[in-house]
Amino acid sequence: MLISLHITHSSAGGMTCLGDIIPGLKDALDQELASNRHVDEYVIIRTCNRLEAYIATKNNGAMKNALDTLVRRNVPFSDRQVWYILEDKECIKHLFTVIC
Repeated sequence: MLISLHITHSSAGGMTCLGDIIPGLKDALDQELASNRHVDEYVIIRTCNRLEAYIATKNNGAMKNALDTLVRRNVPFSDRQVWYILEDKECIKHLFTVIC
């Protein structure tokens, strides 16, 4: 099963907000995924206008909860949700859309 976390200039409400979010979150995300027992494999994609993590896991529910907790701890904006999570087919479709 696959799950992906997305924070983009669109979901974050602009580039200024992204600059505040991505640097610390990327490192925290990498540490969490490297040590999480539900993660089989992962890749983090970071560009100037997005941070995405694609994760192979046997437990989408547990991984979704872990990602949600991680982002809530590390995003300095509690007044809005600046991220979204996709699963399985939607995750794959989005990845191919981004890389094309």
